[in-house]
Amino acid sequence: MPHPDWTVIWDTDPAQAIATRRKILDRAATEGLSVTGIRLAARDSIERADADHALR
Repeated sequence: MPHPDWTVIWDTDPAQAIATRRKILDRAATEGLSVTGIRLAARDSIERADADHALR
């Protein structure tokens, strides 16, 4: 999760997409939630790493 500020063509509102990704990552880290996604090999947890987030 080193680049939540990168956008993709499908982000119709890039600023909102970045804010939403950061909010979701912050919530997952704060609440210890498990996450998964198309580019993740397995379900994992998120932790804060400086200004970014990382898989645990």
